[in-house]
Formats: sequence, structure tokens, C-alpha cells
Amino acid sequence: MQNKGSRGKHTVKSPFDQFAWFYDQHWGAPFEQWQRRALEQLLYPCVKAGGRILDLCCGTGTLARHMADLGYRISGVDSSDGMLQLAREKVPAANFVHADARDFKLQEQADGAVSVFDSLNHLLEPDQLQRVFHQVYAALNPGAYFVFDTNTAAAYGDRWDQTFCEVQPGHAFFLRGGFDRNTRIGRTQITMFRLTDAAWERADVEMRQRPWEISELEPMLGAAGFKEIRGYRASEDLGMSGHYAIGRAYLRARKPSED
Repeated sequence: MQNKGSRGKHTVKSPFDQFAWFYDQHWGAPFEQWQRRALEQLLYPCVKAGGRILDLCCGTGTLARHMADLGYRISGVDSSDGMLQLAREKVPAANFVHADARDFKLQEQADGAVSVFDSLNHLLEPDQLQRVFHQVYAALNPGAYFVFDTNTAAAYGDRWDQTFCEVQPGHAFFLRGGFDRNTRIGRTQITMFRLTDAAWERADVEMRQRPWEISELEPMLGAAGFKEIRGYRASEDLGMSGHYAIGRAYLRARKPSED
């Protein structure tokens, strides 16, 4: 029987609901496969066999499925019900929670936590991100590690200001990006068309991000109680290449064995 998990105290309709199908088709799997190298170095060696991993901002469950295939038990948290519907289909045994990353509660504490693919860049203010770090800290067993990625300012170059489109027989999307260097806010506008039941449906979403530097994140993690905090540049430190690596960093932090 599928375990649908529990809901957080505060849930709101997410702009990612309409985006979920397109994200799953075009972005989820390529990024999950690309970033395995980082998790193989930073997370998996630190989680015992059969341990529980919190996949924060789990999206459509592509990473959750890979971790489940490795033998880990999965708790996923995401604010998008549309994303979670796809995730539950991929990993029926996982415990998925529909909640905001700033306000969630797990039924069972985790032995490790991960949040990837720019997820925390969507939090635009320091106090919002600080709340997330406190939530993750509370969700972990003592001694567990938290690994996540961030787009630093170097990621928001000329490539971010470009437009892109893709047209397929049953769907199409048009993507327009822009980065304001004064406010340090990147905006992505996506117009999507999908053929369902012989009729075309249109959806429009706008998503915002801001860069977070390693030097900004380290004191926030420390304030949440984490120790052994270290940042890794995707290309220089982890040997990762390609456009996903441009300006991307990973951070790892540990909840002390004794508070």
C-alpha cells in the first residue's frame, strides 16, 4: 500500500504544481544523474546501510528513487503537491510530506539529509534560509550529515539572461531568464503548452532565485547548531564538469553526536 506520508502545519499552493510534469520530463533525470558524483563523495559514505535519508525539496522523486534503489529509506518533503504526485508514483514505499521547507515535521528522524538542484536558492531572504537549517537540524539524528548545493553569484552570468524554447508533438515550453545584478534576484518565466484529451492547455509560472555564497551559508549553519561545516566547489573540489557545474557549490555539515 502506498504511504502518502503526512502534511506539514502550513501548506500553500505552489507555482511548481503546474511546472511538475515539464520538470520531470526535461530537468529531473539529467541533473540527478549529473550530481551523483557529489553525493557519492559527500553523503552516501556517511549514511549507514538501510538508513533513512531526508530528501528536502524532493521534487518529482527522481533522486529519491535512486537513493531507494541504493537501499536507503526515504522521507521526502516538498511544497508542491503536483511534484509529490509524481514522486509517490516513483517511490511508493517512501514517506512523502507535503510541507514548506521552513515548516515541516517527520514521523522518524533521518540519518542524513540532502537538498539539491538550486532548491535553497529559491529562498530569497536570510531569515527564511535560517529557518530551513533549524528545521533540518531538528529532523536529523545526532551525528547525521546534511548535504546541499547552491548556485553562487558565478552561476548567474550571461547564460541566465538567455531565452530558450522546445517544441515536441504533444507539448512545448518557452523559457525566459533574467538576473538583476543590483537586487541579486534571478527570474525565470516559463510558458508551457501541453496536449491533454485532444485539447491544448497553457500554464505560466515565474520562479525567483538569489545566489548564496559559501561564506554566507557557513555562519547560518553554525547558528542552527551544525558543526564540521565545509564548502566544496563543484568543479574545483569535486571534479564535476558541464554547465551545471558553473558557479555551483556543495556544503556539508554535521549535527553533533551530543547536543
